[in-house]
Amino acid sequence: MGKEPSFFRIRVNDRKLEKLFSLKGIRQTFGSFGPWSGLAPDDSPLILREIGTQEIYALDIEFP
Repeated sequence: MGKEPSFFRIRVNDRKLEKLFSLKGIRQTFGSFGPWSGLAPDDSPLILREIGTQEIYALDIEFP
């Protein structure tokens, strides 16, 4: 984790560390087994993030 959590890749042939992207400013959440991340079939990153209820500004409900 650290101050700026990020995803990195290490090349096998020369062991060069390459930063892929930063998670700075993203509110990650923890699932049952801790933080989760993965790759989509097109190798784009997938992360579990917390959006909670802070982004709900109005809610209209009609009950039967």
